[in-house]
Amino acid sequence: MFKLNSFLITAIILIPLTAAGWDDTDWNNGYNRGNAAGTAFGKKVDEPEEINTRFIQPLTSSGTLMQSLDGSVSFDGQLSAPSSDAFLEIMVAPAGTGDLTTVLLRQDTNFDGTPDYAYNVPVRISGVCANGFISADAGSWNNLHYYTWKTNPAGEVTIAEQTSILELTACYCINASCGS
Repeated sequence: MFKLNSFLITAIILIPLTAAGWDDTDWNNGYNRGNAAGTAFGKKVDEPEEINTRFIQPLTSSGTLMQSLDGSVSFDGQLSAPSSDAFLEIMVAPAGTGDLTTVLLRQDTNFDGTPDYAYNVPVRISGVCANGFISADAGSWNNLHYYTWKTNPAGEVTIAEQTSILELTACYCINASCGS
C-alpha cells in the first residue's frame, strides 16, 4: 500500500512538471542546490555548541536572537516563556507499606500564580506509570487496578475510570512488595 501511494504521489508531482517542460538540467540544478544547502547547513551546526547557540538558546530564551544561516537576518524566535510560579503542586504521603495513601494535586489553571483547583486522588497508589498508576492491596501486588490520568475541558487533572494494563506505559512498583 505504501509503495502504491508513493508511486501515485510521485506521478502526481512528475506529470505536471514534465508537461511544464522540466528536463534533466532542471532536476540536476535542483539536486545541486539542495545538496549545497544541506552541506552549508551541516557546516554551520556540526558541533553541539553550535546547535545550542543557533537553535536551543534562541528558542528558549529572550536573550538570544535566532539568526539566518548567513547571519544577515535576526529575530526573536523564543517558543517558551519562563515562569517562576508553580502551575502544578503535588503533595504525597506514603504509608508504612510504601503505597502512596495521600496524593493531593493543586493546579493554577489560569496561570495567575494562585492554585485554583485541588484534587485528592481517591485510591491508593502502589505503582507509578508515565501516564497513570496502579493501585493494589496495601503493601502487596495483589488485587491490581489500573488508572490513567486525564484532564477535563478546563484542564483540571483527575483520574480516568479503571482501565487495562495495556493503556499504561513505563510502570514500576513502589510499595513494600517490590523490595527496597
